[in-house]
Amino acid sequence: MKLSLDWLGDFINIDVSQISKIEEIIGLSICELDEIEDYKPFLKTVITVLILESVKKPELGITLCRVTDGKNEFQVVSGDNTVQKGEKVALALPGSSLPEKTIKQTEIKGIMSAGMFVSEKEIGISENHFEVLRLPTNATIGESISTLLGLNDKILTIDNKSITHRPDLWSHFGFARELASQLSIPIRFNPFETDFEFQKDTNVEVIRNQNAHSYFACEIDNVTILPSIIKMKSRLEKCGVRSINNIVDVSNYSMLELGQPTHFFDKDTLEKIKISVDFGKTGEKIQLLDDTTFELSPDVLIIRNLEEPVAIAGVMGGSSTAVSDQTKNLILESAIFKREDIRKSIRKTGIRSEASIRYEKGLEASTAIPVIKRVLNLLVSNGCQNLIAKKVTGYNHNENKKVVIPTTFSFINKKLGKKYGKSNIQNVLERLGFTLKVEGDDLHVTVPNYRHNYDVTVPEDIVEEVGRSIGFGTIPFIPLVSEVNPAPLSKARELERKLKHFFTDTLFFNEVYNYSFASYIDTQFEEKTDQIVSISNTMPEEYKYLRNSVYPSLLKNIYTNIDRFETIKIFEYARTYHKNTSELPEEKRWFGFAIVNPKKTQEQNILEDDFIIARTYMENLLKNLNIHTFKLQNETKEYFHPKCSVEIIENDKILVELGYAHPKYADNYGVKKRVIQGKINFFNLLEIYELNQQKFNFKIPSQFPQDRIDISLLMDKNKGTEEFVQIIKQAQIPEINDMIVSSIYQDKSIGESNKSVTYRIELLTYNQTFSSEKIQEIVDTTLQLAKENGFHLR
Repeated sequence: MKLSLDWLGDFINIDVSQISKIEEIIGLSICELDEIEDYKPFLKTVITVLILESVKKPELGITLCRVTDGKNEFQVVSGDNTVQKGEKVALALPGSSLPEKTIKQTEIKGIMSAGMFVSEKEIGISENHFEVLRLPTNATIGESISTLLGLNDKILTIDNKSITHRPDLWSHFGFARELASQLSIPIRFNPFETDFEFQKDTNVEVIRNQNAHSYFACEIDNVTILPSIIKMKSRLEKCGVRSINNIVDVSNYSMLELGQPTHFFDKDTLEKIKISVDFGKTGEKIQLLDDTTFELSPDVLIIRNLEEPVAIAGVMGGSSTAVSDQTKNLILESAIFKREDIRKSIRKTGIRSEASIRYEKGLEASTAIPVIKRVLNLLVSNGCQNLIAKKVTGYNHNENKKVVIPTTFSFINKKLGKKYGKSNIQNVLERLGFTLKVEGDDLHVTVPNYRHNYDVTVPEDIVEEVGRSIGFGTIPFIPLVSEVNPAPLSKARELERKLKHFFTDTLFFNEVYNYSFASYIDTQFEEKTDQIVSISNTMPEEYKYLRNSVYPSLLKNIYTNIDRFETIKIFEYARTYHKNTSELPEEKRWFGFAIVNPKKTQEQNILEDDFIIARTYMENLLKNLNIHTFKLQNETKEYFHPKCSVEIIENDKILVELGYAHPKYADNYGVKKRVIQGKINFFNLLEIYELNQQKFNFKIPSQFPQDRIDISLLMDKNKGTEEFVQIIKQAQIPEINDMIVSSIYQDKSIGESNKSVTYRIELLTYNQTFSSEKIQEIVDTTLQLAKENGFHLR
């Protein structure tokens, strides 16, 4: 946003020599200031001259003029043949650097010209380049036009993002008011306090509804369309607004001055006038001022006359009711629309006008009538001295709105971190326009209407006002003193990290991540049930439910990778969701895992070896977590291959299950290879893990060498291998340190109903080196136990 320092000077007394201090105050207490720059410094060399003699040269198509600046006389050749003796015009002397050219003393059609008469376009105050710029008859000759026309100015460029929460600052008067409070200087002119005498009758009807905070219309007759006065043209141009005519310019000028947009309709194009604020209807169209045609929708707020759309409210007017050179009578709209509706209209139309930018910040409804009075006064001074303004009609829903914020001096000082006196705080707030009621330490702050909509609404906003005005830089830096204790260790996160570390660094698995969405088929993997959690919002069929099993996701991962890798070892820390009697579903957590080995053979003994390796992975993982007393048991699951699954249990809680995926289930996901899959119940494991943290499983190292023996037993193929392990452990043979299944073998040579299981028994002693006799004694004992329990030596 651009602000003119000269324009700000209408409202407050600004000492240009103190510009550095003003710049500092703005940056520290109001907003971000991008730059302050001189406005068109080249205009200082364009001066006012009086034409002493004007001689037309029709054969050359020029006019030869003799002019004076009060001290010297110059001969100037002009291409504008309308210039006459006695007129005062603008002359760019040789050496002047205009935006598009540098002026030199030059010969034009054989005649020397000491400079050039300039048009409004050549000095950048309008698009008129056909005529020389005529100056007022009372202009002082020799004076720079930058001084004469109020162009000797500085332009402040404000960072819009820094005032997006301050709609009151989006105008010259609003910014001047804020600057006055920070500099502790008075306001010398308040444009909201101007008055105007209205006629009593009006032909305008405004329909009252809730689609606007306030809406007022004023009927204006007997206007004349003219170019604007130089002062208004130049001020608009300084702020980047193009001058159009004296009516449209007043609307733009008042918006830049007061911060509230207005709009003029050509009254004679409206016929009967019955105005309402409404929303568009599907299929309706409106042609806008920029000659584009826009199709309306129920998201777009519009202005209607009777049933006809005549403007997109707060964004852009319609071309059918636009002010033209033939306009004689007007309808002036002054309204405050809801910022939410304006934002929707901006998104829908893609139009961000100067008006809509201000409306979307959230303006105050009480300004609508004062703005009408100011606009009428501006019209009178800008060429419409004989206008007749009739009675204003409309409504304001928020005229009784009042925001009072209770707080305390103690609260303000505590938040700022420094103790300020009550009088200091009161002075700051009163300068900013707040009304105060003080009762001891208590403070009731009435917010000025131009800031109470979305800006100052809570006690913390009052703290900010005091802090920024006194200066945050004056608050000393005091280190915070507090006891910093380490955060309590989360056992769940600790266990999660340990499991991931073991899977990746020890077992060389890859972690996968999957969404918790599932199809209906996925939810039937572990059990056929309708007690599944569906997603409320519309989703494709494959994502319509929350998963209740980790296995389908893992099988899908295998399917997408099976053609790329011979060996696949993956795991996922996953959540599943299950309906229960409470309102919210139950969440369970698992470490699911799956293994695909490169072997293509389907021989039973090789498959069982792979399964033993996978089972050993899980056993070693539990031992790594200091869980040693677990037991294994066979458990038939529909989704596992028959007799190829196992559960690992501790304290009657299932910690792990694993097995070969049943071919029928794997085929459903396009997986043709044998898959070992399983899952760890995270919450069950966490409970056992926490109990075992206080247990220490330490054995003194033996100074004698270890030994081991292998025993192969023949047993029924349906019998679990863990049964014999438990028998040996219960026998408590001192020298047996550990016992594992080494291999499993099946073949017709040993009988189709049998299998051969090889157990590896690790031996450890603390008092002597193992002798062959002692080892034989241990072998005989284990074989005797096998015989007594129905096992046969192979």
